[in-house]
Amino acid sequence: METLDATVGPGFFQKILSGASIGIRPAVTGEKLARYREAFANKEYARIVARLLGDIDLNTRIGVSFLSAQEIGAIIEENCQQGRMIDPDQLETYLADRFGQPALIEISPLIPPFGTAELGRFKSSLKFSEFMKDETLETFVRCTLHELMHILLAAHRHPLKESEIAVELAILAQGYGDIYQSGSRLRSGKTIGYLNDLQFAVAHESFKILLAEQEEVI
Repeated sequence: METLDATVGPGFFQKILSGASIGIRPAVTGEKLARYREAFANKEYARIVARLLGDIDLNTRIGVSFLSAQEIGAIIEENCQQGRMIDPDQLETYLADRFGQPALIEISPLIPPFGTAELGRFKSSLKFSEFMKDETLETFVRCTLHELMHILLAAHRHPLKESEIAVELAILAQGYGDIYQSGSRLRSGKTIGYLNDLQFAVAHESFKILLAEQEEVI
């Protein structure tokens, strides 16, 4: 499994995301953030998920539910035991912190390819821990995006679809770098995510460079 080193440059990020044409998007607009914030204030969590799906052009169906931390932990433990959608580099982390995980996505290995009508009819299950209702909008969006990126990479048949590092990088590539950074800490004080501050800074800046190069070509 590839790891993220703080000394790498843009070429590394092109390589790690080269298995799927997910593209690089400009930073998310204030208008989009305002829509998320309105839905979050009204506790319309499924609506936020639907808006995020639209904003990243991921046409699929998502069932949204909230479970206790104990229920989430039990599912994660079972997934680890069965080897379902698990990054082997993070197995010990999953098990040690299974009762503190904000969310998890359950995706069938039979997920249809990206861009197909079948994917539009396909349904995955997104389960949040109950404590996520008390977190900030930024944390909720960040955690949601993390799970949606698992779907995006899986639908693209990306060779690193189970890599948590690739999933985190996909969030930045989709233009949500600022939300990723501002939503990185739970109210409990726990830091979430798989990139440290230095790694995030390198990745965020590298995607800005790649975006500028992409816009020059266009």
